[in-house]
Amino acid sequence: MEVIVLKYVQLVCITIFMGNNANCAQLMIGTEQMNTLKVASCAARCLKYGSNSNLNECYQSCANQTDSLNDVISVDEPINASFRLYCRDSSRLLINIDIDYEDEDEKNIFLLTLQETKISFVDRIVFISDEPLIELRDLVTSESYNISATIVSSANEVRFLGTQIFTTLKSDYKPEDVTDIWVEEYEAITGDGEHLNAVIGWNPARDHTCHAKMVFHGPPDRWNEKEKIDRDLYYYEYSKLNYNSNYSVAVIGINTVFDILRSDTQWFTFETPNCMEVNKNLNECEPAPITYMETTFTFIDGHMFDANVTWSEPPYDPNYYTLEITAVDAFETINETSGIYRFTFDGNLTSFLAKNIEIEGSQCYIRLAAHLNNLTSEPAYEILNVGRLKKFNTPNSRTTRRFDMLLYIFVATFTTSLVVLFFIWQKRVNAVVSKLAKAIADLTRDERMETEKENVRLLEVLGEGAFGVVRKAILLKDGTTKSHVAVKMLKNCANLDDIKQFHQEISVMKSVGQHPNIVSIIGHCTSNIEELMLLTEFCDAGNLLDILRSEFTKQFSFYDKKCQISPALTCDTRDFSTEFSSRLFVVNQMYDDLYNINNNSNHFPVDNNDDVDRDSEFHQCQPSVALTATNALYLELSDAVYTNTKPTIIELPETSETSQEFLTSSDLISFAKQVSDGMEFLAKKKVVHRDLAARNILVCSNKTAKIADFGLSRDIYQDNIYRKLGNGRLPIKWLAIESMTHQTYTSQSDVWSFGILLYEIVTLGRTPYPSIGAEDLLKILNTGYRMEKPMNCHDSLYELMLSCWRTNPVDRPPFKDLSCTLNHFLNSKNSWEEEFIDLPKLFDKCTNEM
Repeated sequence: MEVIVLKYVQLVCITIFMGNNANCAQLMIGTEQMNTLKVASCAARCLKYGSNSNLNECYQSCANQTDSLNDVISVDEPINASFRLYCRDSSRLLINIDIDYEDEDEKNIFLLTLQETKISFVDRIVFISDEPLIELRDLVTSESYNISATIVSSANEVRFLGTQIFTTLKSDYKPEDVTDIWVEEYEAITGDGEHLNAVIGWNPARDHTCHAKMVFHGPPDRWNEKEKIDRDLYYYEYSKLNYNSNYSVAVIGINTVFDILRSDTQWFTFETPNCMEVNKNLNECEPAPITYMETTFTFIDGHMFDANVTWSEPPYDPNYYTLEITAVDAFETINETSGIYRFTFDGNLTSFLAKNIEIEGSQCYIRLAAHLNNLTSEPAYEILNVGRLKKFNTPNSRTTRRFDMLLYIFVATFTTSLVVLFFIWQKRVNAVVSKLAKAIADLTRDERMETEKENVRLLEVLGEGAFGVVRKAILLKDGTTKSHVAVKMLKNCANLDDIKQFHQEISVMKSVGQHPNIVSIIGHCTSNIEELMLLTEFCDAGNLLDILRSEFTKQFSFYDKKCQISPALTCDTRDFSTEFSSRLFVVNQMYDDLYNINNNSNHFPVDNNDDVDRDSEFHQCQPSVALTATNALYLELSDAVYTNTKPTIIELPETSETSQEFLTSSDLISFAKQVSDGMEFLAKKKVVHRDLAARNILVCSNKTAKIADFGLSRDIYQDNIYRKLGNGRLPIKWLAIESMTHQTYTSQSDVWSFGILLYEIVTLGRTPYPSIGAEDLLKILNTGYRMEKPMNCHDSLYELMLSCWRTNPVDRPPFKDLSCTLNHFLNSKNSWEEEFIDLPKLFDKCTNEM
């Protein structure tokens, strides 16, 4: 398909071809339309009679002889033709001209004239094509256009179809859902009796978006994604599908500017027909698979049995069946004494009785297959325990008593052995653990990164967990060079599993390598199993969660001196009638609703060790002095986060407002962009974080964000998602749905957690789902609920969050796309009317309620 574009600017006609410009004479306004129609009719005749001509060549030839061209005739008689919007996006309209009367002896040229509706006198653009589907490119976003359609034939006939108004979409549009999907037709594959093709059709969504991705899955473990933009936008053919199988397909609309904005996935499930229904005969068909088989043995005497085999009725009968019955022992080897019994019988049967089968082995192996057109179906298999059949069908009291005696002796012997083995194990366990631990240390030792303990000078403790501690340290290199590092060590209570995990964490960090936005390994000490050390980069500004919440207190104090509220605290009543004599505020709120806590305590500790009831006035935001405690509990989830372990109260001094230096919207978007870059790097390295949250992001003084704890080797299937001793707490509110239900962790589940991290950043450290308990979260998420848009969050940034929280992991954007979108937000700040994160608005609600 070729398209010629004519742009009329007052008296001048500028002709633009597909890559080649043609000469175009100046056309008077009164004659320009007539000349265009005459040239189009001439081009139609050229295409009809020319042997190797294309539209471009024909139009150029005709445009050079406008004075000698025949006049066109306007035909007013009714015709069965119309034009409609085929699809659109923010800068394109695809218009389709439907014509049913077309004469095979004539060739038609199609013209679309486009003008903006807002301006009365404006340039006119004419699109000329030899195909009825015409693409109008490079249009203005969210703009309405008057579009007129005309058909010009090779017989000099002109038919005007009328004028309609079509509008382009806005740049940040979210495509609507495609729900009307069907199977247009099934096609047999010649010479292939096992597969068929299926043509899928669908009606466009109400917004007629052009860009769509098709997602398709079905047997055998087939998963396919296809992005399409072409003339067959609403049809697609899938090849080599199985007969009698279930498949699902979805069409997902995608924003062409921000492909992170997508419609929700609406699945259409269909079952392919059998071979006979498609081919109408059995000559091309393989035998249908046997979907169900059951064998019943009847004991006769000694080792003799009758075997009755039944199976499901196939959609069409094969020529015949073959049945094999073989005796096997407990190790599934063939018992040569009995041999193999083979039977052949008609294809119209659904059961068969095999008589007098001699089986001396302990098990019996049954195989049934269908045969058609010299082809064999996938066999159906069954293994039965024949020994049990013999026992329960042959009454013998002496045998039974003998068996009971042997069972009694076995149980007594087994119990005695267990007692003996327990004492042996108790005596040797320490030695065994020591040897195994040393073996692990020897196995993972790497001289290139091995650091002598004497070169590490340990300083203050940065963080402490159940089994590990993180300390600041000075690393000496070459005896003179000094650098600050973070050192992670195991506590004395660590067991063998902790040692293994520690070594695996070292291995993962070494295999990942270096990246500006991940906490990289610098070295390790593994020569002494009792003094294992992991040396990583030191980030002097601490973790992102503390930074965000500290920023909240600063900005809150700046915007309203009277309002006292923590981002982690939700309140129904905010009546602060008490004047505060001391400006005290707490950076971190204790988050009992943040984790799944395995206790029923209604109290939590604060700095002065008093017990404060959760239902007291403190919880309702009505204290005389608002005190909360630094939360160190997440150290039990991550042993490598920098934080103090003692409750800390931060006093906000009464300083000048101009002395406050605040984080900006760009700073916060930059943090998110850096985390996305680091996660994209980890995803390429096939590393899944599993605990991505603000508490696990470390920040340097130059505002560089680095992902921590990506090397932790937690066996989530064995340990039930980071199971901890004592009052175990799980990061439920950061987990994807599939992680909570199936303990499935992938890069796409990390994307879900990244969406929660975005929420933390936008709200300056607010607790996710503040009004929902962890025990109710999964049930509520399964209803389709997602967190509401924060009051200070731009719609485009909120759409980015929602895309991370799509139920189907496949529908979530990869980190590469997230980085691209966030980078666009950073670089296009001046083109947006408002900030992506409007920090002052975060405090509007509080001050308004005062």
